[in-house]
Amino acid sequence: MAKIKQIYCNTCKGETNHEIKASHNKEYYEVDHLDYVVPGGYYALTEYYFLVCRGCDTATLDEKWASAGMTDDNGGDFYSYCYYPKRKRKDFREREAKHFCHVDEKLIKTYKEIITAF
Repeated sequence: MAKIKQIYCNTCKGETNHEIKASHNKEYYEVDHLDYVVPGGYYALTEYYFLVCRGCDTATLDEKWASAGMTDDNGGDFYSYCYYPKRKRKDFREREAKHFCHVDEKLIKTYKEIITAF
């Protein structure tokens, strides 16, 4: 049975089921001069998933990663997720940049950076 993950689909414009077609894991651990893992040392874990929407057949890359120090309040691992292409979901936190005439190009660039950040 295929593994399913529900995420926002840019093409369907809604939360849809995506089938996990493939995955790849990458791990990095800090090692000493004898190639032994340093206890309590730096580490980074990355998992990649190739997802395909079951509604429109569009593909997405899901990158899930964690590193040393990324823990929740209970000491469990905390993961960060990135999707490629970036999700275009419009919710209350995302804003469209307004278009201005007769405004300095440097100011427009700064304005767009601020809108994107918040």
